[in-house]
Amino acid sequence: AFLQPGKLSFGSGLENQRLTMTCETTGVKAVLCYPYNGQTDVPLAWSQPEKPNPLAIHGLSGKVVGYPIVLAAFGVGRGKIHVNETSLQTDAGEIVTHVVNNPENDEHLDNAMFIIPREPLKANTGYVVKVSFSILGDEVSAEEEKVWRFRTTSK
Repeated sequence: AFLQPGKLSFGSGLENQRLTMTCETTGVKAVLCYPYNGQTDVPLAWSQPEKPNPLAIHGLSGKVVGYPIVLAAFGVGRGKIHVNETSLQTDAGEIVTHVVNNPENDEHLDNAMFIIPREPLKANTGYVVKVSFSILGDEVSAEEEKVWRFRTTSK
């Protein structure tokens, strides 16, 4: 919800160490990525327990993995993302092995997909992400491609 473009309205509540949020859609059409293009100081790893657990479908529950990368499509008439191909590599061209969560393998996703590196990312390193995808909704979009870069923290 926080990646969503436009002015966001939301409500939240906390009880017994459980946080619940409700967000309103803005209707602004956009495909957004996180970490965003040019972002620096991106964390190296992720190991937070989460429900639903995005690592479970890959047999990686409880493992420390690289920081998740997100691509999400927003807007009226937008539907499920169909991922055709993903690529993650360092600026030096070293391929980073990763898993992909998308609406076809993760029942909790609809308009978003995750690239999760199998191992923590390298410190102070530039990365290039490439995703080829289509959006299946009121209209089927032509194949699109997003390419963006980010740099990890030095710690």
